[in-house]
Amino acid sequence: AVNELLESLGAPLEIVDGFVESIKVTIPWQALLSDHCTLEVSGLQITCQPKYRTNGGWDSQGWSSSMT
Repeated sequence: AVNELLESLGAPLEIVDGFVESIKVTIPWQALLSDHCTLEVSGLQITCQPKYRTNGGWDSQGWSSSMT
């Protein structure tokens, strides 16, 4: 789903791997309708790679020239 979102935004990269150390969810059960729930993600690591495009977007030559 994330790579599809990146594709729709025209991003020149894709996610190939990821890791989450921990996720903490806090739900205010006593005030569920009036207070906020929170989600805390710790230790997020994402591995990306360039996405080579052939349809007029980024290609390998364009990507490498933008790196210099």
